[in-house]
Amino acid sequence: MKHTLFLSILLATTILNAQVVKQINKDKTDLDFTNEITLSNSLNHLIKKVKSKKIVAIGEDTHGTSEYYKLRFEITKKLITEKGFNTIILENPYGDIEVLVTNIQKENLDSLMTKHLLSIYQTKEMKAFLLWFKEYSATHKDIRFKGCDDSYGQMSQLLINELPDKTSKDLTDLLIDFNNIYTLSKELYFINKNQKMPEGFSDTDYGIKAYSTILGIEKQIETENLQTPKIEEYLFNLKNTFVNYKNLTEGGIQSRDEIMADRITYIANKPKAKVIVWAHNAHISKTIIIDNEIGMMGEILKNEYEDNYYAIGLSTNEGTYSFIENKFINDNRIYNDELLQDAFVFTKTNSWEQLFSEVESDAYYFEFNKYSRIRFKNSMAKYLKLVGYNIESDKDYYLLSPQEMFDAIIFIKETTATIPLFGEAKPKRERLDLVDLRKSPIIPEKWTCGGVSEAFIMRVDSTQAYSGNKSIYIESYDNSLIKRVGTCRKGISVDNYLGKQIKLSGYIKSENITGWAGFWMRVDGKNNKVLSFDNMNDGLFDRSIKGTTDWTKYEIILKVPKKATHITFGVLLADGSGKLWFDDVTIEAVSKDSNEQDLKTVFYDFEN
Repeated sequence: MKHTLFLSILLATTILNAQVVKQINKDKTDLDFTNEITLSNSLNHLIKKVKSKKIVAIGEDTHGTSEYYKLRFEITKKLITEKGFNTIILENPYGDIEVLVTNIQKENLDSLMTKHLLSIYQTKEMKAFLLWFKEYSATHKDIRFKGCDDSYGQMSQLLINELPDKTSKDLTDLLIDFNNIYTLSKELYFINKNQKMPEGFSDTDYGIKAYSTILGIEKQIETENLQTPKIEEYLFNLKNTFVNYKNLTEGGIQSRDEIMADRITYIANKPKAKVIVWAHNAHISKTIIIDNEIGMMGEILKNEYEDNYYAIGLSTNEGTYSFIENKFINDNRIYNDELLQDAFVFTKTNSWEQLFSEVESDAYYFEFNKYSRIRFKNSMAKYLKLVGYNIESDKDYYLLSPQEMFDAIIFIKETTATIPLFGEAKPKRERLDLVDLRKSPIIPEKWTCGGVSEAFIMRVDSTQAYSGNKSIYIESYDNSLIKRVGTCRKGISVDNYLGKQIKLSGYIKSENITGWAGFWMRVDGKNNKVLSFDNMNDGLFDRSIKGTTDWTKYEIILKVPKKATHITFGVLLADGSGKLWFDDVTIEAVSKDSNEQDLKTVFYDFEN
């Protein structure tokens, strides 16, 4: 009976999922990616919603998804040209964006992008945005484009360029000293000064020296009354870049999210500033989500600006994306990482992406604040994808609630990788087999797959089939987790079967099943009361599948009382590891007294 109980719980969560999907279907706004005009028009409802906000943050669950950049570009363009927004902030080193903007009207854009954008942003999608920014900013001098990440190597020269050609000797000496600290290793710095480096002088000591020199420059500029808004902004960002060296001596440290929030707040607090932030979903989240750090940026902004901060998460379930292999994207100022491409292969069966895919639209937007928090928490969806700029792994799915993270979600069922600025992105070679498997949908439309354990892979397989070219594949790959069940299931109307018998039949192939597997079917009445049930295991006769078997036909026949309200059926893999494929599933009504077909037959072969 334990598996009957599991299926009862599973059916209840399925109903809750269906309620969420039904509500989203009712309230969503569809997005049309046919061309720029149709996309722009389909965003009007969202633009109207956020037009009065101080900060609109637009996220992404990968840094390498083409459709996300097209969305950000269109949203940004509309907010700036129609609603008075005037500042874009990108998750990129602050100093590099300053240099890019300073030179965008006079230097080659491709060259500026390769020198001053992180490798993951060196794409044709980003170039399309920058070409628009270049043209628009030429006649609209109040438009600003900023970075919010740490800067190394260019801030010293930017500061010098803003100061008068002739400054006092005291200030000149400080600037020269800081420029040497900023651009030279500690060893070369002391060699350049003809001094011996103090014994035990560490990188932290060198960073502290940089920070104290910045404070000295700031004080001298104030003494000489040379402050300007831009000089003050440069000094603020320089201090932010080096502040953690000081913090280390005081027993504390600011996270990257905190420092990015400080930079965004500094810019947003300028007179009449209305800001659009381009950053990862993990950073714009309104609540801290990982390691008591990630999400702090969004949480700080939410606490600071309250309802004037609006976070839009961007999400997808399948398709391709670009990535780089460098573990530390901002470890130096040489942005020459190769852009690679892969497909999503680790999508979890009880993920939010899977639930959002059940909505009747290829791309849509909806707001969370319309929905009951309890309803979302009770749904089967638990995991959310946050990939970043590296290749996807099974560790990129987190137990998170998007309703707590975002004000709204833009969801696109299938997306494509960004296009490199030069050439084409190369597929990740050792995962090409997985990429090919993803040419089919993850699971067939209107079917739901899930389980007690996360140690399951479930997808359409184009390499195995009883007939045609496709079947559904279920694998349980962790034998250490014994008490678990994974299933793919479907619910149907009872109308054609009331007062009759219903027969489920189909073909299953198995490989090394250490527990058991089989078809299952259940007929429920009011309040989910079980009226009849069979899973080939629980009952008088154990007909379940074990070990390795070739394609074999199996059947289940149940009575459907006239008071029945639900019929659910599927395939399950339980209590161990192994693989199975199922295909050519048939549901048919038969008379009470015989197995003769009653011409009410539904056939599933998974070919479409």
